[in-house]
Amino acid sequence: MRGWVDTVKSLLLTALVGIAMIGCGEAPEPKPEGEGSSPSSDASLSKGAALVLTLEGKVSVVNSSSVKGTAATVNQFLSPGDSLVTGQGSDALLLLTNGATLSVGANTTFELKTFYQEDFNSEQAKVGSLKEEVSSSTVLIDLKAGELVVDVRKLRKKSNFEITSPLGVAGVRGTSFSLSSSADSIKLSVLNGRVDFVSNDNQQSQVGAEKVLVSSREEESVINDLADAQKQSIAQIVARARKKAGEISLSTLRDKKSKRSKTRLVPSAGDLEMIWVEPGEFMMGEPSKQRQITLTQGFYLGKYEVTQAQWQRVMGSDPSKFKGAERPVEMVSWNDAMEFCKKLTEMEKNAGRMPNGMVYQLPTEAEWEYACRAGTTTVYSWGDQITEINANYKDSGIKQTVEVGQYAANPWGFQDMHGNVYEWCADWWADSRPKFPFRIRRGGSWSSDWTTLRSAFSSGSPPDFRGVVDLGFRLALQKQ
Repeated sequence: MRGWVDTVKSLLLTALVGIAMIGCGEAPEPKPEGEGSSPSSDASLSKGAALVLTLEGKVSVVNSSSVKGTAATVNQFLSPGDSLVTGQGSDALLLLTNGATLSVGANTTFELKTFYQEDFNSEQAKVGSLKEEVSSSTVLIDLKAGELVVDVRKLRKKSNFEITSPLGVAGVRGTSFSLSSSADSIKLSVLNGRVDFVSNDNQQSQVGAEKVLVSSREEESVINDLADAQKQSIAQIVARARKKAGEISLSTLRDKKSKRSKTRLVPSAGDLEMIWVEPGEFMMGEPSKQRQITLTQGFYLGKYEVTQAQWQRVMGSDPSKFKGAERPVEMVSWNDAMEFCKKLTEMEKNAGRMPNGMVYQLPTEAEWEYACRAGTTTVYSWGDQITEINANYKDSGIKQTVEVGQYAANPWGFQDMHGNVYEWCADWWADSRPKFPFRIRRGGSWSSDWTTLRSAFSSGSPPDFRGVVDLGFRLALQKQ
């Protein structure tokens, strides 16, 4: 009989080969300028992600394109190829888009090496209601050092969940356990279910419920009963993780792994999150003046308005009146926003992370409205009516900016494109007078009435104007 490790390798290879074969026989996907291939058009399979739910102490993320780590943030996500590093006395809680949780202990480094997952329907159900993973998945985590407490929902038949360590591979089918690893030893403590461990020399061990496996380079592996204190510790950690993750909706998980969304983080701006927008056609403008627009080039656009923390990271100051790291930066002129884009491009270029032929820039007005509408033809991206639950505007009664991401995303994943702050666009405003050329601003703000929040509404201000507390911007990355 072949060893379990060969079965694991076969399963992973089969999954990856199946993934690689998707779309064979079809025309190749177009490539974004300066990037690799565009997101897969496959209807059922895409990359999963890990959402950061809580952080304590010093925690950093190293993504596949960065030279060194950047500070992790709550609601950030890790994509395949990203690593998480916790410092002394630090910890983090992550929720995978298949419903599993990772409680990360102090002095831990791990990489989300591979994560593919089948698509699933958005539902109102919460993670806490899951009895098994939300959809079939292939997950490979590389635990380089430290401790993970893992709570994996029952996996579907064709799923695969593995954690590699310096001494071997742990294969999971649905269990709660702790895995501690160093360069010379591992400790695998299983609270319930079963974990199969295969050492680097192909020694196989099945670690059942309430058992602990200890293995080192110098000594043979041993399996003992799990001490009561260790049972209690793992159970408490799992319970906290389930409580925190339990209120997350399945639609949120789907949004974070959406096949429509190819995402990019910008380390120099505090891992500013951007979403890839495919080229396409749409009807732009007010109903009485609509015209068909064709965008021949795809582009990245910030999921949120640029925040004060992100502005501070790049520019070293914060001009905003309504202070808050996660609130949008305001009181910035068009010229200020362009300077931010220029400086960020230079910072990312110096770090070796700029895609060839692309620059950070303000979106054009057409790009902004295309992303705002996100395939819709209604007055707003959610429909034809607006209430205070949809956006931060005059009738909301808040009378100031709020942290980005407080309102539901549009169909393409963008948030706050209606309200909060006006957003500068690259273009000149066609309706401005010859003596007073204005730059376009879009989206309305916290102080605006409902009419200015419409997807089609356009207005303008002088490019050097920064004297109001409701004018910010959203970052684009596009062909130069």
